[in-house]
Amino acid sequence: ADYFVAPNGNDQASGTSESRPFQTVRRAVTAASQPGDTVWFRGGVYAADSTWNNQLTFLYSGTPEAPITFRNYPGELPILDGAALYADGASGVEPVDPATQPVEHIRVIGIVSRNWGTSGFSNGWPENVPNLASSNLQFINCIADGNGVNGFSFAGASNVRIQNSIAAHNG
Repeated sequence: ADYFVAPNGNDQASGTSESRPFQTVRRAVTAASQPGDTVWFRGGVYAADSTWNNQLTFLYSGTPEAPITFRNYPGELPILDGAALYADGASGVEPVDPATQPVEHIRVIGIVSRNWGTSGFSNGWPENVPNLASSNLQFINCIADGNGVNGFSFAGASNVRIQNSIAAHNG
């Protein structure tokens, strides 16, 4: 299935059409639960707040033939901005709570992750309880900018592909 999210959307909407997008990243991630699902991010800033609803937290796995994809809408630039949570040391894209297990076969395309306290893009850490260090991840045409420690960080992961992406002004 295809799902849509936009900063001016509504989490009570169906999210299944461009004209009725979800508003928060968390709502879109929750909907995209099956291999082959795609979440289309409309352009604009998805600002972090105390609810953590605009952190891209992987919850479900795809398959090698049908990854779950989180990507920009053609010609638009979605920005996950963690400035409000910077002091909490969060990452913009990372499998953390409410995730309960590592995931795999995820693609992220054309998304910016900026101003997060730790990493822009991460797979979790093997020391987390539970261990959420996910593998078989792809990051294509992504930008990590102004994050506190790393742009892209993958401890304990295997099969991570970073292609045509930029990491600048991190750590």
